[in-house]
Amino acid sequence: SNQGTWTDVFTIEIHPDNIVYMPELAYAAHNFDPAGEDDDNLPEGGETIRMPVSLFNSGNQMATGTEAILSTQDPDITITDNSENYGEVNINGEEWCDYDYNFDIATGITQERDVEFTLDITSNEGTWTDTFIVTIYPDNETPLPNLVYQSHYYVQAGEDDDDLPEGGESIRMPIEILNSGVAKANGVSATISTTDPSITITDDFEYYPPISPSNDKWSDYNFNFDIAPGITQARFVEFAIEMNSDEGTWIDFFSLEIFPDNSLLMPELVYFDHEIDDTDSDESDGDGIPESGESVQLPVRIYNEGNGMANNVSAVLSCDDPHIQLVDINENYGDIDALETEWSNYSYDFVISPNCPAKDVMFTLEITSDEGSWTSYFAISISEPDSKDMTYPNPSNGTFKVLSTTLDGSYKYQLLDISGNEIHNGEVFIANHHEPVMKFDGLVTGIYFLKLDNGTEIRMQKIIIQ
Repeated sequence: SNQGTWTDVFTIEIHPDNIVYMPELAYAAHNFDPAGEDDDNLPEGGETIRMPVSLFNSGNQMATGTEAILSTQDPDITITDNSENYGEVNINGEEWCDYDYNFDIATGITQERDVEFTLDITSNEGTWTDTFIVTIYPDNETPLPNLVYQSHYYVQAGEDDDDLPEGGESIRMPIEILNSGVAKANGVSATISTTDPSITITDDFEYYPPISPSNDKWSDYNFNFDIAPGITQARFVEFAIEMNSDEGTWIDFFSLEIFPDNSLLMPELVYFDHEIDDTDSDESDGDGIPESGESVQLPVRIYNEGNGMANNVSAVLSCDDPHIQLVDINENYGDIDALETEWSNYSYDFVISPNCPAKDVMFTLEITSDEGSWTSYFAISISEPDSKDMTYPNPSNGTFKVLSTTLDGSYKYQLLDISGNEIHNGEVFIANHHEPVMKFDGLVTGIYFLKLDNGTEIRMQKIIIQ
């Protein structure tokens, strides 16, 4: 002014560009309704898919008159319904299409992979484009059976029908097939073959009933084959079985054992067990323990472990021990079936010399029948008379004390049943001031024998369990 110059400042508020109210539409989600005929929620090769898709409005204005076009560049996808309406989509709202988009997946999909789809979205207010991914899967497998060999048996294995396929025999053999798949097998048949030069298949083809999943069926009739004579050793033969049904073909393998040319059924006789009877002389005390100076009656049992009956069985007992005098060495057993036992008709008899020390004596049994001869061996423990009264109480309930009157030191012990079979064993220490208590639980009532062995002498005591 005429009077001077001054400077001052002031502020004004400015605002953003004028706000445009617009919707903002984008892909939100999809599902399958359904995914193929199996409706397993997996879009698979060869299937037709119905797929609803939802849109989300992230803008600041409602979208009206909304629709969207679906497309993809994937050559395995054919879209058969690509356009759907959505109507109004509210602010921050999600809206599903009125109906479903539809597309077909080509057959021949071998690996799972992702397919990119594009949505071109329009409304009265604008246009938008968005993409999303759908994972497609290999072609849906058709449920199928799966046939495998299960088992076989022999309706007749040769004229002897002994269930053993042997050289020179004709074999009738049904075969069982199992369906381990998930669908029934219809129109089932099978053919067997082998490259073994000793096998001639005379009926290689048979039919089967329909086989449901997890079930098995036998052939309607038998497969037949001949085994050449001259088989000298048992061996296995591999067969192939080709199984056919209306649904497919499968090949499996199985083996069977063939045996030497039909051999005679033969017994095999061996010693089984024995009993001790020492009640038949004034020198014997009848305690069931063979002791020096006693006369012993010895019934013996023989076992036939062969596959044929033994006829007219007899056996001769022998012993090389100088303290044993055999009196009756020959006994008869009659006939013994396969896998059966038989006692001697009467007892073998022998006398133990008075000066015989405690020891195990080996006996030999020469066994004969109409079919052959065999040799078997067994041992009998001889005790000295002063080995009596080693335990108290006797009889007992299975718990008793071992007396130290005539025993001293460490002994290995065996508790034997009346047939000489071992029930318990172990080691025990016996001394003047240490008389151990032995306890055997679970023994049934009867007669047992306690055998003590310190390496230089053997003592044996009859134990009665009440």
